[in-house]
Amino acid sequence: MTATETRLLILQGTPFCNIGCTYCYLPDRDLRRTMSMETLRRTLRLVEDAGLNQGNLTAAWHAGEPLVLPPEYYREAFQVVRDEQSTPISLSVQTNAITVSDAFCQLFCEYDVNIGVSLDGPATTHDRYRLTRNNRGTHALTVAGLKKLHAWGLEPRIIAVVTAATLERPAHEFLDFFRTVGANQLCLNFEEIEGVNVRSTLAGDALEAKLREFLTEMYSLTHADSGWWVREFASAETALMATREGCNYLTEPFKTMSVDWAGNVSTFCPELLGMRTPAGESFVFGNVDSDSLESFQTRRLLDVQGEIERGVAKCRSECEYFDVCLGGSPANKLSELGRFDSTETLACRLRVKAVVDTVATFHRAAANRSQSGA
Repeated sequence: MTATETRLLILQGTPFCNIGCTYCYLPDRDLRRTMSMETLRRTLRLVEDAGLNQGNLTAAWHAGEPLVLPPEYYREAFQVVRDEQSTPISLSVQTNAITVSDAFCQLFCEYDVNIGVSLDGPATTHDRYRLTRNNRGTHALTVAGLKKLHAWGLEPRIIAVVTAATLERPAHEFLDFFRTVGANQLCLNFEEIEGVNVRSTLAGDALEAKLREFLTEMYSLTHADSGWWVREFASAETALMATREGCNYLTEPFKTMSVDWAGNVSTFCPELLGMRTPAGESFVFGNVDSDSLESFQTRRLLDVQGEIERGVAKCRSECEYFDVCLGGSPANKLSELGRFDSTETLACRLRVKAVVDTVATFHRAAANRSQSGA
């Protein structure tokens, strides 16, 4: 097995999270630990020594709430990245924005950090699942943090988890809310069965049908307004034009690399870092203290890769949407079906099939209207 390039490096500054989202997949979000600067340096040197940074690498702090650590921590961490890189590395932070401060904003501007903010929509939707540790809503705190980011000229992308609560109101109200908080770049994460989240409020034929109706309205509105960018729709449009890059970063080893606070390394899906098989085996393949990518390429990793590849082959032979998702997410397959060498999941029905069908149906109808002169 030869790893040629890493595109996404997930860095767990801390596994701890200051809130208690009911749909969270992370198993250790109560653990108060911090990645040391030495562990960060060893991670970057491992990537450098293995030649994995080919100029398209993003280092993203995630897998816990990054901003429970102080600005001083990230000033040192961002400078370590600058000092250790021979090829530029993009910096990214995914946050609930509750602890955003002027000091953080100044730091993000100084180091050109891309920011993602988790915000599920209006308060009635967001506060259903994104709660403080004492079960209070976090909406007002997140919106305040988002406004502070905007005040500093930062334009974060919003990640909104779509749940059954999202579908209780029409799509135009969902979009209108994001307009009011100055957000026009949306990424939709459909609530998944993954990790320690063993149920999804979107499971069931009736909810899937309702989601498709929601997406149809949402796509019609955003397609007519060039001010909107929605990741899922943009990805589907690209795939339908057959211009998508032919690579699934979740099924190739070390295209995505995850490193926890202690330096433990996993690959394929970021979520695998904290997951285990039904038999209790983890997906940690080594530690950066080993200081060698070759030492990670154990029989265990080869076995996992082989099972993932068998699942991809089944998807290729059985699914008409294969050219869009290129085999899907191994973490979803494991969580829902117990194995990597499996095929359709709830996640792929929602994230891939429902979205692609929405976009394709819209454009077929538009083409038919054009041909008929309507």
